[in-house]
Amino acid sequence: MLKWKKFGTTKTVPRAGHPVKLSNQGRRVLFREVTKNPMVSLTELQSSSVEMGEPSRRTTISAALHQ
Repeated sequence: MLKWKKFGTTKTVPRAGHPVKLSNQGRRVLFREVTKNPMVSLTELQSSSVEMGEPSRRTTISAALHQ
């Protein structure tokens, strides 16, 4: 009821904040690759993310790994 009174609809409304660039599945795949080969370069990880269907920058991959 509160949602209907506030927004006038029962549909999900957009939330505040920037959407994530890497999905949880993509992040898990990157972690798996890094645990298999810790010396893999960011460029190689970037090319594998493009093959996976989630193109992302080297800085995005680096930030995900540092989390």
